[in-house]
Amino acid sequence: MYLVALLAVLAWLFLRGGGASAAGDSGDSADGGDMSIAVRKISEAMAHMEGFFVPNSLPSRTHNPGDIGTFGGKVRGYASDEEGFTALDSYITSHAAKHPEWDLYDFVRYYLTGDTMGKAGAGQNPDEYADYVAGRTGLDPTQSIFSQLG
Repeated sequence: MYLVALLAVLAWLFLRGGGASAAGDSGDSADGGDMSIAVRKISEAMAHMEGFFVPNSLPSRTHNPGDIGTFGGKVRGYASDEEGFTALDSYITSHAAKHPEWDLYDFVRYYLTGDTMGKAGAGQNPDEYADYVAGRTGLDPTQSIFSQLG
């Protein structure tokens, strides 16, 4: 999982132009960079949507802010909230790098159904979910997520 995330970040840096210059003026901040800040904002918005911040909710109890790996009733648990957020951040980063053409609607539909054309389950509305994330993050849901991360 970490290898995939590392490769996704390296691919993003390559496509972006190689990352920081020798002078260190990449535009990224010392706290992890603009990309990681944008990804964490998406993760936090998704965590709100998934009910992570509701005490005793399933995502809260499993330290899984994005409910990653809950297909078929199987819930993935993490050792800590930060480990769960790191996994969600990696999921977002790797999928944005692998599918740079995806807008937020494509990403959320894939996230919820496993297919950008997939049928949402009962109680799921991918478009409302994407609009919610866009509203909390300031992203344009019709533009490529990849292009908005940097």
